[in-house]
Amino acid sequence: MKFFGFCLVIVSLVFVHEGQPYPSKSIVLRPPDTKNVRTYFVALANMLNEIYGKVKGFVRPSKGYKVFKNCADLYKHGIKQSGVYSIDPDGKGRFKVYCDQKTDGGGWTVIQKRQDGSVNFYRGWMYYKNGFGDLKGEFWLGLDKINRLTHQRRNRLRVDLEDTKGKTAYAEYDNFAVASERAKYKLSLGTYSGIHKLIKV
Repeated sequence: MKFFGFCLVIVSLVFVHEGQPYPSKSIVLRPPDTKNVRTYFVALANMLNEIYGKVKGFVRPSKGYKVFKNCADLYKHGIKQSGVYSIDPDGKGRFKVYCDQKTDGGGWTVIQKRQDGSVNFYRGWMYYKNGFGDLKGEFWLGLDKINRLTHQRRNRLRVDLEDTKGKTAYAEYDNFAVASERAKYKLSLGTYSGIHKLIKV
C-alpha cells in the first residue's frame, strides 16, 4: 500500500454535544479622502454590520462574558465563519483555537494543520504537550488542550487529506478522546468511517 505525497493535512474534531467565542479579528479604520466620504461611510456601515453579526449571540452574565466550550457551540449560536476564537472547554481558562465552520456541516475544532512545510514538526516533547505553530497557518494545538477538549464529552475525530494534485480523502472516528498527562495522553478512538481516494494499492 502506497500513499501519495500530501500537501494538506487537517486534523479536527467536533463535539457531539453542544458556545460563544471572542473573534480575534481586528479592524483598522483609516481616515477618508474628502472625495470619498460617502464610500468611507458605506464601508464603515458594512463593517459595523459585520461586527454586529459576530457579537449578537454573545451573552453577558453579571460577572462578564460567557465563553463557550468549543467550535460546535460557536456554530450552534450562529457564528458560522471559520477563524480563530477563544474557548474554555472545562472552566479552567480560555485558549485560542481555529474553528472550521465549513467542512461537513461546520463546528470542527482543528487540532492540527499541515499544508506547506512552513512550520517544523520535528520537535521535542514539551512542544507537543503545549502546542506550537500559527493557528492561521500550520500548527499543533497541544496534548494538554486536546485533553481538555475531549475528556468531558463525546467527540468525533476527522482527518482530511489532500495531495499535490488536489485529490482529497478523509477518515472519521467516533468516541475520540485524549487522556491526561498522568495517563500518558492515551488515545481512544471509536468506529471508523471515511473515503480512501488517495490510497494506491
